[in-house]
Amino acid sequence: MKGEFTFPLPADTRKILEKDERCENFILRFRRYLGVEKEGNTRNEKIIGDILKKLVKEELKDLSLPVLKRYAEAVNALKGEKVKMTLEVVEPLIVGAGSSGVLEGAELILYPLYGFPYIPASSLKGIMRTFCEELGDMKEEDIEEIFGGEGKRGKLVVMDGIPEDVKLGVDILTCHYSPYYTKNEPPGDWHKIMPVYFPVVSEGRFVSYLIFQEDCPLKEKLLEVAKNGMELLGIGAKTRSGYGRMKVTYEELTKSGGTNNEEGNL
Repeated sequence: MKGEFTFPLPADTRKILEKDERCENFILRFRRYLGVEKEGNTRNEKIIGDILKKLVKEELKDLSLPVLKRYAEAVNALKGEKVKMTLEVVEPLIVGAGSSGVLEGAELILYPLYGFPYIPASSLKGIMRTFCEELGDMKEEDIEEIFGGEGKRGKLVVMDGIPEDVKLGVDILTCHYSPYYTKNEPPGDWHKIMPVYFPVVSEGRFVSYLIFQEDCPLKEKLLEVAKNGMELLGIGAKTRSGYGRMKVTYEELTKSGGTNNEEGNL
């Protein structure tokens, strides 16, 4: 029957999954153990939406706490000035939209080993550089001094944004004139609407660390610009639609690894 799902897996594995037994590794549930339609090759958005809603209701095993602890220990062993950056989700965050996967546009960046959502260090560093270029009124040579350039190492090291007590949700983007985009037909009210479901991080915090390996006179300027950009413009996908707004707080760490007891806006 059209709309029923099966699993393209070995028979014994498929029998286990068809009994709906729980798989505790979220990344396996999200990327490997999703069914496909038994009949028909069209994308069934309602079924995808039902899958996502079921997935996000499952509790993510709180594996990020030991990872955060190891991150803090690793940062403590590094040389340089260190800043703990906490990003609290204000508006739903979309990380990984457009990535290839079973659910096509409904992807989510998940930590490869543990399966929790996270913000890659490359994404954080890239958006911080973009904010400096577009909002910071900073010279190109100053930006290269911080972030590096061709054949040149920068002074800033950024760690992954690891989640702390995050929750997932499902959002919807509805296309009203699908044949207009897919078949070049004139747009009309008679076309069937096509809801597109995608996962978001609906609440929680992400913790990252910024390490300045050398003296950086523009550190305070960088932190201010990054904070303003993430709070006003957001990060991730669909920021022009209001997604990805963050509340940013910084905590200065001493070079020996302790804190200065000052947390807030720099």
